[in-house]
Amino acid sequence: MNTKIFLILCAVAGVLYLLWPYLMWMVKVFIYNLILDYGFYILIFLMGGGYYLWRRLKT
Repeated sequence: MNTKIFLILCAVAGVLYLLWPYLMWMVKVFIYNLILDYGFYILIFLMGGGYYLWRRLKT
């Protein structure tokens, strides 16, 4: 393997290693904000799906 490519790969791996906790924190905050913003709609959707499944199993 070329030395320059190897050094670039090592630099990318080092940067990802240092930034990984912050990236995971950003993803968690994004998901939590989605749940806070749209959680009510998700619950309504799940309730509708459960009702539909219950009606299908009942027949």
